[in-house]
Amino acid sequence: ALADVRMRAREHYEVIDVTRPSGTKTYRGFTNTIDLWYEEPFRYSVGLAGSPLFARIRAGGDEIRLIHLGVEGKYFAVDGLFVRAGAYQAQLPGHSGASGLLGAGYEFDAGGVGIAPEMAWRQGRTSGATTFKGIAPAIGLHFYKALAAP
Repeated sequence: ALADVRMRAREHYEVIDVTRPSGTKTYRGFTNTIDLWYEEPFRYSVGLAGSPLFARIRAGGDEIRLIHLGVEGKYFAVDGLFVRAGAYQAQLPGHSGASGLLGAGYEFDAGGVGIAPEMAWRQGRTSGATTFKGIAPAIGLHFYKALAAP
């Protein structure tokens, strides 16, 4: 049913090592992910994901925008514990490639709002012999009651 298609958002603090032929830099900063997916709350979700909207990550005075567009799935194993996996087309300015994400977290209901802290690991490769890997702790907020169909 169309009512089961929902938009979700997560806020991340990413720490990503980007390795180019010239060396490795560690970038840090807040990013976000927007999901549009089919969802059965506290069971599973699957759909499209895009990250980030406007955020950039920084290493000293240098900043980049590492964009991921792809598919994600989230599966609840037991009592609020979940795993998330994603496969994406990745872009850095002038370079394109692929990336993946694997995460785990716990979602709980706080009066109709799902609060979902999560730890994720991201890895990828783009053209020009550029690789990246890092962590992305995140928090998701899901407004189940406010977005419920009438």
